[in-house]
Amino acid sequence: MNRFVILCLLLLLSIGCGGESTSKPNGSVSKTDAAAAAEKLLNAIGNDQPATSSSSESRDDSITQLESDRQVGQSDPPKPQVNPDQEADPRDDGEGALPVQIAGPRQQAEENPVDLERVKANGIRVLDSDHVQLFTDLPESIDLSDLPKVLDLAIPQWCEYFEVDSEEVKDWKIRACVIKDRARFDKAGLIPKLLPEFKHGYSYGNTVFLFEQPSEYYRRHLLLHEGTHNFMLTFLDGGGPPWYMEGLAELLGTHRWVDEKLTLNIVPGSRDDVPYWGRVKIVKDDVAQNQGRMLEDVMRYGSNAHLDVRPYGWCWAATAMLENDPRFSKAFRDRISHVSESNEVFSLGLIQALGDDWHLARQQWQWFVLNMDYGFDLKRESIVSKPTSSLDPDGDSVTIDLSVDRGWQSTGLQLAAGQKVTITATGDFVIAREVRDGEELEWPCTADGVTLRYHNKRPLGELIAAVDNPTEDGLTGLVNMVSVGSSNEVHTEGAGVLYLRVNDHPAELHDNRGTLSVVITP
Repeated sequence: MNRFVILCLLLLLSIGCGGESTSKPNGSVSKTDAAAAAEKLLNAIGNDQPATSSSSESRDDSITQLESDRQVGQSDPPKPQVNPDQEADPRDDGEGALPVQIAGPRQQAEENPVDLERVKANGIRVLDSDHVQLFTDLPESIDLSDLPKVLDLAIPQWCEYFEVDSEEVKDWKIRACVIKDRARFDKAGLIPKLLPEFKHGYSYGNTVFLFEQPSEYYRRHLLLHEGTHNFMLTFLDGGGPPWYMEGLAELLGTHRWVDEKLTLNIVPGSRDDVPYWGRVKIVKDDVAQNQGRMLEDVMRYGSNAHLDVRPYGWCWAATAMLENDPRFSKAFRDRISHVSESNEVFSLGLIQALGDDWHLARQQWQWFVLNMDYGFDLKRESIVSKPTSSLDPDGDSVTIDLSVDRGWQSTGLQLAAGQKVTITATGDFVIAREVRDGEELEWPCTADGVTLRYHNKRPLGELIAAVDNPTEDGLTGLVNMVSVGSSNEVHTEGAGVLYLRVNDHPAELHDNRGTLSVVITP
């Protein structure tokens, strides 16, 4: 009997029971845990309200802004406050910029003829390339002229990502209308009369309609977003559930365009790189207002959720994490061959494929969205796990080497509730690099950090600790970090695994170098 069948049977047995799930002390996921998580998702798919835990002893299941400096393991961190000194930047605003809506039978759309003389008579220009015929009434510009080329360059990258033979797409062509004055396109017969009014964009069969956007970047983004939809529906015969379909379109629409070279599937390094995209801002704002969503809540978005822009930010975040974290990327990529499945089967299949890593995905997700920022290094911030064993209060000290260019790293030590340990750290490392007068300079650091810069109100490079049990529902214990420095005593109110890291911005781990020698003494 395969694991999926076992999971389904466990779901049937557990429905209506309402009992607590039990977690193993060594951090592995029991089938009861997986079944409970899957049942909660299954029962709620299509309902856009957050799922709730059935366990009376589970942790708070909402995501709140990270800011806590109390004892390790202490629950209920204070409610966050939006920083009043942080000015809004319109380039960071995705509030009003919805990706296109999708509707209409493809065959009917393809049969909608185009009268080129009528089109030109209405002041509409035609730009042709291998894979797109673009109609626009916007003034000539280099960026506008580049749009067909952008889509052509995206095709090989989509083929590689979705494992589609390039021969299959050689004759594929879509129609794109980039609109300033809709009346011109109506008179030209380019917009079918049966189409409803739309504010930003609409996709009908093989045609995408886009109103002009506030930035050249976002105009390209919407074209690539819709191109991804068209590609998937044409060559994969499906798009998957809303969170996956829209998330992938966001993932593969987020791009870099430099010197006529296109790179898809990027985590933007700054808001200046992606003006008016706003997905990072959506997640940060929701978290700051205690309206964050757990990973399973994102998977439960229904078909109408994306009439609002905010789900696009959360779906991008979900697909970005699952795609870029080495622990989850294979299971996530394997979903490509399942896009024709029902929403429930597709999402439950991903949970089943992740298996024991499902709880780790929930743990990673919380750390990602609580610290959401441009340039977030999803690979280096991937939480390092290892087999765990209990730390005997009367036993010997344990020494580990801690990498300073990675995020949270498990010590492999399971601490009991109320257990105290002394942590000491030695060694020198590099916490940052800068170029000054044309010369690269390294910032030397110890476990006490450097006070020239701070991150999360702590010295940059300071050794910090947290205790977490990834198998528990609710808010991760990683938010309750404590300063260690070169030496400190740490204790926990609840049982869990001891994690360590050096304090650094999630976009700046790449320029760190070296290790710390850390001794944990019971």
